[in-house]
Amino acid sequence: MLSPQQLLTCNYMNEGCDGGWPHFNIILAENANLVSEQCAPYKQVTKGDQCHRYEQCAPKAKIAESYQVGGGWGATSERRLMKEILRNGPINGDFQAPRIFAIYRDGIFSEKGLIDLHREQQEAIRLAQQKSGVEEVPNDTTTNDRGVSWVEMNHSVVIVGWGHDKEANTPYWIVRNSYGPNWGMNGDFLVKRGGNDFGMEVENVAFEPIMCSAESTPENCIAAV
Repeated sequence: MLSPQQLLTCNYMNEGCDGGWPHFNIILAENANLVSEQCAPYKQVTKGDQCHRYEQCAPKAKIAESYQVGGGWGATSERRLMKEILRNGPINGDFQAPRIFAIYRDGIFSEKGLIDLHREQQEAIRLAQQKSGVEEVPNDTTTNDRGVSWVEMNHSVVIVGWGHDKEANTPYWIVRNSYGPNWGMNGDFLVKRGGNDFGMEVENVAFEPIMCSAESTPENCIAAV
């Protein structure tokens, strides 16, 4: 029988990219624990790997609670995402990564040529605010408000912060990818913020972590087996 650490490290339920769900990792992280990158290094491909190789990895953290920002699919917004990151730290973001995403190097990733009327209106508001000296106001319109019923996702990343390119007058998210430090901007990339580019602002999961230590009790951190 596998220990909780092995179950979490060897999560073969997730199906990988183009079909994987971060929610499977969340379920395991709530019921087992997370180990260190040093003990169980990230691998892009796990075929042929065996769980017993990680049975001695000590627990480092677990998830006390996870939840979708806004309460469900399409119920979040730019403002709500910013508040969640500011209050509790990085959040998960699923999005539709186009093929060109693999060769990204730097700059703000956006859906050029696919801007609908709503985004044009929001951009006009931002320009008017900038000219009048009014501070940028985050958009609080949800995907459900826009009448969008579904967005196909194929990649999971972590949104760690946000910024605004003054020269291009473009707000953006700072996002951490899983391709390693040699990809993009030391492993990170920027994506346009506030318009749900590539579905980045539609399915976002936040977490409340618990750190494990030698003093941890069984109620809040599962001890190593």
